[in-house]
Amino acid sequence: MTFEPYPTYKASGVQWIGEAPLGWEVKALKHCIEIPITDGPHETPEFVDSGMQFISAEAIKNSRIDFERRRGFITNELFFEYSKKCAPRRDDIFMVKSGNTTGTFAIVETDHAFAIWSPLALIRVDPKRFSPKFVYYNFAADFFQENVRISCSYGTQPNIGMSVIERLVISAPPLVDQQSIAKFLDRETAKIDTLIAKQEAMIDLLKEKRQAVISHSVTKGLDPNVPMKNSGVEWLGDVPKHWTVPPLRAIAQVVRGASPRPAGDPQFFNGEHTPWVTVGEITKDESMYLVDTSSFLTESGAANSRLFRAGTLLLSNSGATLGVPKILAIDGCANDGVVGFERLNESADIQFVYYYLASLTQNLRERIKQGAGQPNLNTDLVKEICIGLPPLQEQRQIVVQLQRAMQRIDVLIDKAQQAIALQKEHRTALISAAVTGKIDVRSEVAHPVQDKEAA
Repeated sequence: MTFEPYPTYKASGVQWIGEAPLGWEVKALKHCIEIPITDGPHETPEFVDSGMQFISAEAIKNSRIDFERRRGFITNELFFEYSKKCAPRRDDIFMVKSGNTTGTFAIVETDHAFAIWSPLALIRVDPKRFSPKFVYYNFAADFFQENVRISCSYGTQPNIGMSVIERLVISAPPLVDQQSIAKFLDRETAKIDTLIAKQEAMIDLLKEKRQAVISHSVTKGLDPNVPMKNSGVEWLGDVPKHWTVPPLRAIAQVVRGASPRPAGDPQFFNGEHTPWVTVGEITKDESMYLVDTSSFLTESGAANSRLFRAGTLLLSNSGATLGVPKILAIDGCANDGVVGFERLNESADIQFVYYYLASLTQNLRERIKQGAGQPNLNTDLVKEICIGLPPLQEQRQIVVQLQRAMQRIDVLIDKAQQAIALQKEHRTALISAAVTGKIDVRSEVAHPVQDKEAA
């Protein structure tokens, strides 16, 4: 699909927008809104089992609000109090203003009442002069996101204040053109999003297949005709007859990491002495080995933690991402959300044990789920986890077969991820070109006024 430019252009006065069609303006957000930009409460609410939904930055995903990722529920009384300051409604735009996802955004597409927390800024566009959806698409444009990036302040995490947000600029064509462009982008981005969703679904299926291959290999072996026996472990089921089924404490010394206290103390943290291994480091990707960390402890911090040597198998044991294994490729200190398997017995291949633990991740999360509070796998529980253990040579054969299978699956996942990245680049480029007037898409949709008259 190719598009013509507008007939006549003029300088926009904004470097990252460049020239704009004649009749278009550039407006700061503060001149586009119906009420001052606001945010949710800065206090931490008390959550209840049911009530009004309360969302924060983590609910903003793929430029939409995912209510399944809500922070929790609050009472009607508390909701009423919070609504005095901030009461979201349809067509409001949210922008994350602090944390690692600063600059991400979404538009409200529901009439159901809910409340937001302070990391979200609420922008309510004046509908008499601006199309909320057109402004929303400006937020997705590359020039706007770059402006957000350079406008952030950086401390322990990115942050952008509401007074800064209101000075961010957008393109402002006549309202009727805004409506046409928004309608066009609704249609075209929906097509792109469908393609992306298909690739994401394929990735999910490939990951399920990968997990199934790992699970079958490390619990049933490679020979489908081998005699089986009851493992004596309900969730493990039958295993090959010649395998043993020891608890992990029988093949390794299971020890917990240690976190210097108080957390964040500069005498311990943000140093240059020893790599600092956290749950986030272990769960940041799906590779077998941890080769680096983003932060380091000071010498004093390392003295108040636990050092694990390169070649140690680790397991995340707390939080929503518990049960993820990783093999250290470096010496590093680990926090108390991590357990390590030291002095691994010569009868166990470390990569086989890694794959076995990887096969248990979801099972462990299901078994550890508790009604409230943070899930936790304490060291004693980890020690008692049983493992189906073939002879060492067979373990190594299984590892070789798994690595070949994983490589084939990972190639397919990489191709799907590359396709998604290209689609997202195309989406951003199309939005940016449309909202800045680099392409004229008005003829691609029926004029909003014509639609109304035809109705």
